[in-house]
Amino acid sequence: FRRVTVSPDGKRQWVLSAEESYIYRKDQQQKRIVAYRFKFEQYDNAGRITGILTGDRAEINYEDNVAKVTGQVVFIEPGKSRMTAGAMDYDIKTKVLKSDHPVLLEEEGLHTNCRNGVVIDRTIQRQVCRSPAVVRTSSGKKGENFDDVFK
Repeated sequence: FRRVTVSPDGKRQWVLSAEESYIYRKDQQQKRIVAYRFKFEQYDNAGRITGILTGDRAEINYEDNVAKVTGQVVFIEPGKSRMTAGAMDYDIKTKVLKSDHPVLLEEEGLHTNCRNGVVIDRTIQRQVCRSPAVVRTSSGKKGENFDDVFK
């Protein structure tokens, strides 16, 4: 399964692909997609990938434009960060990622365990890590644990 969405001026906005998918319709309208071994790529106006979200299973509800992704969930902002979790919700319109599950956030040699989840607003580059524990790994030495640095 593969679906590409383009803007009115012909620029790619996002690509959704999956090994297996089920499309549910109601009143001649597509209401949701359930996809397995899922990949979602989002693009900027210049055609560059701004985010890649993958997971074992995703359910996209077109009424609220939210993708609920479960299994081995990975979100990558190329050149910036990588997040892994067991479950994550992504609002396709507002570009907000949310998870109430533990999330590992990797940025520039710093690994942050967000033990109670995250909220990340990609439009304003704001992230909230709930109950963080940080591991510094860029020094080449074995990582140092900094538990509850924001208590």
